[in-house]
Amino acid sequence: MAKHWVQALKAFRIDTTLYQPGDWLQVNRLAMRKLMEEGRVETPMEIVAETFDLSGCGIFQRGEAPALKDCWIPITSEGDNWLPYDRTVIWLPGTKAFTMARVALGLSYIEAGDDYNSWEMAAALASEAKTVGQFGSEDEQQKTLKLLGDLRLPVYQTDMVWARRTPATEAMVAAWRAEVESGADEIHAFVRALYTHSVRLTTLPPQWLSGHRPSRG
Repeated sequence: MAKHWVQALKAFRIDTTLYQPGDWLQVNRLAMRKLMEEGRVETPMEIVAETFDLSGCGIFQRGEAPALKDCWIPITSEGDNWLPYDRTVIWLPGTKAFTMARVALGLSYIEAGDDYNSWEMAAALASEAKTVGQFGSEDEQQKTLKLLGDLRLPVYQTDMVWARRTPATEAMVAAWRAEVESGADEIHAFVRALYTHSVRLTTLPPQWLSGHRPSRG
């Protein structure tokens, strides 16, 4: 398996070797993804671009934002379709954790494949301790409770969601978008759409998008 250069951001050990911040090391693709997820390393964008297949990928921007620097995949904010690409990052500007490395890493989770782990969507938890019943207005909570029968459901960060275009994700995202555009709470709208559609979603830990938490609740 090919090796890629990464640079340590914090001290960590692999086997018997201790790496300090600033150290360079070579790791394989799977180790690179894991270390990037944990915020232990960073890597030049040209290596990220070479490591992950980003063909057919792009960003759908939900709202106004300054032009992105070094954005080397297409980006659009036009139209009502939130899944304009084969694999799309649905981005609500304001996410503090937005980096192209994070974009590419998320897209690597939703590559098409034949096995069970061929995920259609990826999203990060907002909290491992709180549930959707602790966010939103009483009206939103009651709407979710009536539809899903429970409020003890995960809370997702919806500012960055990765989705591969399939019939299931198209239906789910269309339902989510319709609720948001009608004024529904972001968190509840996402959960209601997710739990009423059969979508294979991989859940990422809260620290995956560290620096951003939902402001409601």
